[in-house]
Amino acid sequence: MNDFIKSIFAGLCIGIAGTAYVALGGGPFAACLFAVGLISIVLFDFNLYTGKIGYIKSYKDIPKMLLILLGNVLGCMIIAMTSGVRADALVEAKLLLPWWVVFFKSIWCGFLMYLAVNTYKEHKSLIGIIFCIPTFILCGFEHSIADTFYIFTVDTFPIAIFGKVCIFWLMTVLGNAIGANLFKVLKLFEKNKNL
Repeated sequence: MNDFIKSIFAGLCIGIAGTAYVALGGGPFAACLFAVGLISIVLFDFNLYTGKIGYIKSYKDIPKMLLILLGNVLGCMIIAMTSGVRADALVEAKLLLPWWVVFFKSIWCGFLMYLAVNTYKEHKSLIGIIFCIPTFILCGFEHSIADTFYIFTVDTFPIAIFGKVCIFWLMTVLGNAIGANLFKVLKLFEKNKNL
């Protein structure tokens, strides 16, 4: 239960960061402010899917990741319903992207997220977060939890595009997971090469 509550709080943090981003209309300053979300999460040890998925050790960790994902979604939904911001144009532009573009954009976001979180874990430094978060946003990479928040801010979705929203979201969740674990594989490869 504690893990689930910490997951909801992580979703709240990302939702607040997303609110700032939308309210400012995007851009470099808004991208920098978004880092506040992940800084809060690592400092208070909340459970963010994109920050944890790179640390799974076996298939037994999958249920916990799904619980974290559910908590993150719930936290984002709470902020989206109460923040008063709307990201209709942003969501519309994202949904126009082909699924494979979304998938690869999500991989590179996951890669940067692992780099940001791992820098904090190994060196107790926020420098990775301060630079990696604005970088993935300005590159247009897709963060599954941030995208969840943006999607929830849209008032209504016609049934005709509900399937498209689901495919988009699934691509971001899978892509983030692959990107985070790709960085881990590269680290292991480098370590073995030096032995």
